[in-house]
Amino acid sequence: MNTIHINSDKCILCGTCEEVCVRRIFSLAENALTLTEPESCILCGHCKAACPEDAIEIPALDPSEFLPVPQKDEIPSPAMLMNLFRVRRSTRIYKDMPVEREKLEQIIQAARFAPTGGNLQALRYVVVHTPDKMKAVRGLTIKALTQYGKTLEKAMEKAPEDQKASMTGNRMMNYLQMFKRAEADYEKGMDRILWDAPALIVTHVSNLVENPGVDVGLAGMQMALMAESLGLGSCFIGLLIMAATYSRELRSELMIPENHKTVTSLVCGYPDITYQTLVGRNKEKVRWL
Repeated sequence: MNTIHINSDKCILCGTCEEVCVRRIFSLAENALTLTEPESCILCGHCKAACPEDAIEIPALDPSEFLPVPQKDEIPSPAMLMNLFRVRRSTRIYKDMPVEREKLEQIIQAARFAPTGGNLQALRYVVVHTPDKMKAVRGLTIKALTQYGKTLEKAMEKAPEDQKASMTGNRMMNYLQMFKRAEADYEKGMDRILWDAPALIVTHVSNLVENPGVDVGLAGMQMALMAESLGLGSCFIGLLIMAATYSRELRSELMIPENHKTVTSLVCGYPDITYQTLVGRNKEKVRWL
């Protein structure tokens, strides 16, 4: 199957596709538009979206997703968008009620349409949404962090005094204390890692993908904002990623492939707390050139 096809009956030779194509695979002559290197197409769909006659066909992409661009009044205003950014907080208090699968699917769709470098779309997702699975993941996360904490403790015992006093040493000590508190709370029936959230979304990516951090951050934030718009609270859980890095058992429970790494995790659920104000932050630090 061809990667891309030009419908010559519709094409009016306007050259828009040639102009917008980042890979420069179109060549416009006086009476014809040809494809020079169709194998170089990254399936971004810019050409099809910009074509005024819909003359570009991309078999690998679902044509039904190329909907008309919304009218201006259907797009959030800058003030509305800023309010959405600032109303979203990390939620750690949740109601004891499940999140509907339809809403979790909408969150995944928000991630799917996030910008992605080179249109690689390399991110993969695991959604944990049943009580039994959440309980299993919670227990394995605590177990992994406890074991990692013991490893850190042994390393700290052997470390020179100057290293213990360094920033790295202080950070390790903070982790140790955090792991111990989390373990103690867990034994008392309190979840200080996943915060008793009813759902968890874990993002993973192939080890072969270089520098996926930007894609991960963009997809993660779109998930968090979609959750907010659906009336859900959310919280990124860095400690789960740390636990998954050191625990094959946890990765197995999450069905993460052996050649993949976990890169972010987001818990979500219906918040059991109401905040009265928007988020405040330190003043921006910007150099204008």
